[in-house]
Amino acid sequence: MIQGLFYALAAGVFVSLNNVFVSRAGAKLGFWEANTLVHGMCFLLALVILFLTGRTNTGALRDLNYIYLIGCFSGVMVLFTIMQGVVRLGVIFAVPLIIGAQILGSMVISRFGLFEEKIVIPSFTNIVGFILVLVGVVLSQLRP
Repeated sequence: MIQGLFYALAAGVFVSLNNVFVSRAGAKLGFWEANTLVHGMCFLLALVILFLTGRTNTGALRDLNYIYLIGCFSGVMVLFTIMQGVVRLGVIFAVPLIIGAQILGSMVISRFGLFEEKIVIPSFTNIVGFILVLVGVVLSQLRP
């Protein structure tokens, strides 16, 4: 559990850094150029790590549900839409909206068991927590 918390918090920090760095690169290079550069570098880094760790389970590709290859498309769109949101709204306004949408999307996926996820019906406290997040998003969008 502690490791999961650590990784989740680290992911939040990395996503925030990524939002800023990629958006600024996109403003200089162009959005599709920056998107291509980032995904190309990520591919190369992942490939190096894959071979350094010796975890090459390519035989499992036969058993992979091909709908998960949509992840390639969604990864490009995630980066592009984050870049557009951050450039147009600024990081302090875009990120809370992104997080709110991500939580809502995750709740829908879990509620209906989409993509082989375990069905989890949101409890009262889950719904109240989500509403509080939405209130926080709205409050963070108010300009003084």
